[in-house]
Amino acid sequence: MKIIFLDIDGVLVPDYLKDGDEAFSSFNHWNAAPFSKSCMKVLNRILKKTGAKVVISSDWRVNYSFGDMREIFKEAEIYGGEDTVIGFTKRSKYGSYERNRAEEIKEWANIHRPEFWVAIDDLPLSPFLEEDHFVRCYDTNLGISAPGREEELRIKLGN
Repeated sequence: MKIIFLDIDGVLVPDYLKDGDEAFSSFNHWNAAPFSKSCMKVLNRILKKTGAKVVISSDWRVNYSFGDMREIFKEAEIYGGEDTVIGFTKRSKYGSYERNRAEEIKEWANIHRPEFWVAIDDLPLSPFLEEDHFVRCYDTNLGISAPGREEELRIKLGN
């Protein structure tokens, strides 16, 4: 199994969402910020090429139930439908915010032992995650659609 540990804000929800780039309406019953269509296209190509599943490591897991997150991704037309989202990382307290996120991801990976896994986040997790397991979205206006992110994710997922 291949896993993408997915942050949402700054990765699928850019700081600035261009008109017409909403993957679903901002007037939704979850009161969720709409994902970027451009970012979803990149994520969907990666999912299709790698067969990866998604584990949510974002703070969205605090505000939305697992069922809500699966519905939100279905509404955003995730490749493979809602079954692509298979879980959340557990919330823990290890120290700094960034270290918490990284340790939560490593804990999930150690328990479930995926063949390949990669975390994508706008936070600087590189001090806490090995380079082979992390892709950073430096440009939070472009998120996962920034140049090079798609290729880097595919390589780190073994494709």
